[in-house]
Amino acid sequence: MSADPLVAYARSRDAGYPPSTQYADVILACSQELREPLLAVYAVLHMADDIADDPAATPAERRERFDGFLAAFRRVVVDGAAASSDPCEAAFERLARAHARHAVASFAAYEPVFAALRAMIDWPPHPHFPDAFALAVYIREKFSAIVEVFAPFVLAAFAGHAYELLVDEFVHLMLAMHAVNMLMDLEEDARAGQYWFPVPHCVASGAPTAAFARELIRDGHHHLACARHLRSAFVVGEPVAALFTGLAGIFEKLSVEVAARLSLGPVTPVPG
Repeated sequence: MSADPLVAYARSRDAGYPPSTQYADVILACSQELREPLLAVYAVLHMADDIADDPAATPAERRERFDGFLAAFRRVVVDGAAASSDPCEAAFERLARAHARHAVASFAAYEPVFAALRAMIDWPPHPHFPDAFALAVYIREKFSAIVEVFAPFVLAAFAGHAYELLVDEFVHLMLAMHAVNMLMDLEEDARAGQYWFPVPHCVASGAPTAAFARELIRDGHHHLACARHLRSAFVVGEPVAALFTGLAGIFEKLSVEVAARLSLGPVTPVPG
């Protein structure tokens, strides 16, 4: 096991996923230039998610912890204060160093992500989205915000139109991956009282019907095809290409795993 606490944390977050489909492995396979900032961002965002999603804490306790997390983030990362021995603050310090090393001066991109995570604390028990469109809008907004946090490190060499294309490429890739992530996490989300899926497409347990689950996977394949189409429009450096390939591979493997786990049979993408 690595002595690096961020590596250990990232691996612990991925423990429920099958071998060769773990996000930490994709990050650790990146070049050193990308590995440190991606690992720091990944850890900090998941630490926030852990607080917002903690099933053992009451909403009031989660709000208090989350607000403390945000205050420490702003103090250490934004204001440059020294970190305490708290594991979150140690991760903040690593993130601040990554920003300084890559000359990424703004931290504004984190605020929409933290706001979305904090809002989850106040969701009603067993929340459902009213329809598939509302679910799609929420997911796109959430992952567009997350990509904007990672983008300065991954795409710093690009500007103007090429930068926007690359951001859109990774948004499509993240949308594809979330389609299967939601299906992989059904049991964990149910224990936490969180059901993402629209009521008309759910069975009594809150899980999606087989037809809707197949549609989610097909939608993921569609987003992956969109990402690959954007990828074909320009040439990027090997570190970015390797990151894209690793993440796309996770989606493809997880889509097969999920289909088998839910007894969906082969789920093939819709042509075109």
